[in-house]
Amino acid sequence: MGSVERLLKLLFYYISLLDNLSIDDLNDVYKYLSAVYLLQVQAQSLIDIVVKAASAMGFEVEGYIDAGNKLMNVGLLSNEEFSRYRSVVRFRNN
Repeated sequence: MGSVERLLKLLFYYISLLDNLSIDDLNDVYKYLSAVYLLQVQAQSLIDIVVKAASAMGFEVEGYIDAGNKLMNVGLLSNEEFSRYRSVVRFRNN
């Protein structure tokens, strides 16, 4: 299995786990912290996919946002998608 395929499967797995949480679950500190962790690993999976895609296209990247910017410059990400991606990177870095 390719690394991007593995990352996509992880990303969808994290999404399914988050989808199974309810608002009431967030009142439980353990479930709340689990949700935060799932959001962080979900973000990292997306970041890893973008970095791998940029590298596969032969780009040298100088960080997570640069990888997304290079994909946007060649038309693989729209301005809106890049803006959302940049927000994900900032969330993950906090």
